Amino acid sequence: MTLKLEDHPMEPVPGAFPGGFVMGANLAFTRDVIARTGSFDTRFGAGARFVAAEDTDFLFRAIAAGVVVAYDPYFAVEHHHGRCRPDQVIALLAGYGYGDGALYAKHILTDRRILSAIRRDLGDALGEIRAGTRPFPYIRRFHSFRLRHMLRGFLAYAGAELTARVRLPPTHEKA
Repeated sequence: MTLKLEDHPMEPVPGAFPGGFVMGANLAFTRDVIARTGSFDTRFGAGARFVAAEDTDFLFRAIAAGVVVAYDPYFAVEHHHGRCRPDQVIALLAGYGYGDGALYAKHILTDRRILSAIRRDLGDALGEIRAGTRPFPYIRRFHSFRLRHMLRGFLAYAGAELTARVRLPPTHEKA
């Protein structure tokens, strides 16, 4: 499903959003990175409320904390996820969009990289509509599909945050 074909070491572009730069199925770091970055946000990822983007969130925070992040093509992992049918791949891609949208909502007020990522995503959708390209044969207008799921994730995260902040402590009334 996901192949990174670059055959040379790379570092992320400074100030850019790191989504897809390094895949979570093949991510390694030392213990001190956790101390600087914090652990993975358990609200993100497979089986969690926001389905995906736990690796991107971690990289996003690591880069912001000054951790040097690099892609090394000599580290390779075979990750057989078992998804073969188009409906399974569509569900996976919808989950990626949903997780990315939640991630955008998490960081939109604190990091300008989110706005550039949103601009890029909107540009990709417009470019796809203009060119009529089809990156996935069974998803017409993939980038529009992705934007829909990102919006759902964004709104779900924002709603969860608002709900958590609005909850009032229980009152203690005397009977």
